[in-house]
Amino acid sequence: MNFLLLFLILMIPVSIFWHLNLIKKETFLHSVVVEELENKFQFELIKQTNIQNKDKVNYRNKIDFKLSIIKQQVELLAAISNQIEN
Repeated sequence: MNFLLLFLILMIPVSIFWHLNLIKKETFLHSVVVEELENKFQFELIKQTNIQNKDKVNYRNKIDFKLSIIKQQVELLAAISNQIEN
């Protein structure tokens, strides 16, 4: 009987210690997973921002290209009209 009582008294601190370590480990794993998800979210947000910026730059480059073609055509027409007048 004394042995059983002593065993139970010793098991209580051991079980408390085991549970606390388990909680600590689970908390650490949870924080690692949350940090990883936050990093992925940040990366996706940066990637989306870069894609949007590239789209804006590409659109701007297309407009500049089209405007340069129109400018060349206007200069060509001006040169042709000057030759016709002379």
